Amino acid sequence: MTRRPVTCHECNGTGWSDGAPCTTCSGQQVLRFDAPPQSDGKAKWLEYHRAHPEVWTLFERFTMEAIQKGHTRLSPWLIINRIRWETDVVTRRGEPFKIANGHIAYYSRHFMAVHPRYKGFFRTRETAEEKTA
Repeated sequence: MTRRPVTCHECNGTGWSDGAPCTTCSGQQVLRFDAPPQSDGKAKWLEYHRAHPEVWTLFERFTMEAIQKGHTRLSPWLIINRIRWETDVVTRRGEPFKIANGHIAYYSRHFMAVHPRYKGFFRTRETAEEKTA
């Protein structure tokens, strides 16, 4: 993949298509939607994310609720499991979301990329894609 400048989705500064941090805000460019995925896991997450935007809406909402209640760190598994609970047990509308556990890391990274002031809210480990970069 050729490295090219892209507009940072955080501050409109200059980021990079290869995921390097923005030169203006140092925001994480981990999950660029305009760059082709470099791993099967990311590709599967992007496909799921586009097909089920309501999962992202709930992930963001429940994470913000936790932050407003005073949490400074939290497990993204807790958020995903709350989504599973709310959509399967509480609302019980049709089929519950089938959220692959492999997507959890990408949701937490996406949250911190979209909301850079909460960078570090979710503890993350290096993905296979990041290890080879």
